[in-house]
Amino acid sequence: MFLFRATLVHLPVLRVLSDARIVYSIPVFPESNISHFSMDHNLLVTGLQLLLAVVTGIVVGAERQISNQDGRKSIGIRDFSLVALLAFVSSYMYPVNPSVWPLAFAGVMLLGIIVFIFESIGRKEEVGPETRSGITTVLALPVVFLVASLAVFNSSFWLVATVLFVLLIILELKDKWHHFVSTIEKSELFDFSMLIAIALIITPLIPAGAILKIPLYSFSAHMMVFQSIDLATFWKVIMMVSFMSFVSHFITKYVHGRNALLFATFFGGLVSSLATIILFLRGSSADGEAPPPRKNLYLAYLAASTGSLFKDLLILFAIVPFAFFQKILFPIASVFLLMVVLTLVTFSRAVDEEEVKFTDRPLPLNFITKFSAIFSGVMIVMVFVRFYMGSAWLVLVSFLSGFVSSAATLASLGDAFREHEVTEVALGIGILFALLGSILAKYGVILSHLGFQASRRFFLPIFYMIVLGSLAFYVSFF
Repeated sequence: MFLFRATLVHLPVLRVLSDARIVYSIPVFPESNISHFSMDHNLLVTGLQLLLAVVTGIVVGAERQISNQDGRKSIGIRDFSLVALLAFVSSYMYPVNPSVWPLAFAGVMLLGIIVFIFESIGRKEEVGPETRSGITTVLALPVVFLVASLAVFNSSFWLVATVLFVLLIILELKDKWHHFVSTIEKSELFDFSMLIAIALIITPLIPAGAILKIPLYSFSAHMMVFQSIDLATFWKVIMMVSFMSFVSHFITKYVHGRNALLFATFFGGLVSSLATIILFLRGSSADGEAPPPRKNLYLAYLAASTGSLFKDLLILFAIVPFAFFQKILFPIASVFLLMVVLTLVTFSRAVDEEEVKFTDRPLPLNFITKFSAIFSGVMIVMVFVRFYMGSAWLVLVSFLSGFVSSAATLASLGDAFREHEVTEVALGIGILFALLGSILAKYGVILSHLGFQASRRFFLPIFYMIVLGSLAFYVSFF
């Protein structure tokens, strides 16, 4: 009450300075009131730190006790709470005696080792292996000590909460982590090592301005000239496809049931939407089985096309200037959202469970080699078209090359735009034509398998794509 009255008496007052500016004066408290306020504030902060540290021990201890409800005698709530309390006391005493905290941490580590050795060896014959504390529970003791110490060492509440959340996720998903690790094959570890080597070793060695010069004969100048292909752009796309292939492999490996069809075809479209449809028509394998049900094929067609459009958006973001990307984003994003809506509407209907497998390995070197060859071939053809035929023919060839690889076509169009060989409008039309050629290629494969009457429904997304893309392109560029 005295502090409240002192606050009312010393409210800020207005004063006018010599330069006519009006400011608020700082309230002046008696020295005794300031010290009393600081003491209360420090006590409140210390109390919150103590509460946060103890809650950390209680939460982790409760999780460990619940997870070990199978008859085992395990370290529980009281043990973890005492460790958290020890962490708080030793951290609070650190400014006075810095040696207390490391000694306390070493004691917790030693306690964990003693408990594990005692229960694993000394009491093995007495209680049996089914009643021993797990190594995970023992290792959680020093981790809880460190997390509880964060509350005192001037760490924010959100940092402590985030670390605690991650710790709980790691502990709670123990069985799933074990299942995941048990299903990993040596070939997958090798492919992961290859991906890391390519990303971290080869990529930095490629100069930012590295180019591949292609000799061309100029009939007007009667001499040989050289056109260049940006190797950095080429490598970006290869890396992107390799990473998408790696992620797609594990997602399609662990997603089963009704969602498997959607995820498998979408992430397969990230790698190669045309290959996805071809494999799916062959029964998701190469053994020549009968084609899947038509409703499943339609969902696979939409999901693969959506994945392909998402990949093309990422490629455009990586290769074209950001100013142009902002202009072309509305047409491309409109078409992409259209395909997303069509895919989700189709998925909401009942579909048969279908397991799809596109690659036996997460980094199929055979496929990536073929993709690289096709990608480089399309880019070289586009260089010839740009040099000999001009921007008008470039749009037409973009449509045709989109049948083979929309990624390579977009990369070549981006190079042409950076070299000021095409205008923004021509580039935008070429991009839309390349995307149209990509989806028409998938429709052509389906048409050859099902016939015209059975495949009419598959042409509707193409019609919607043409109408919506044209309107959005007109709004953005005209």
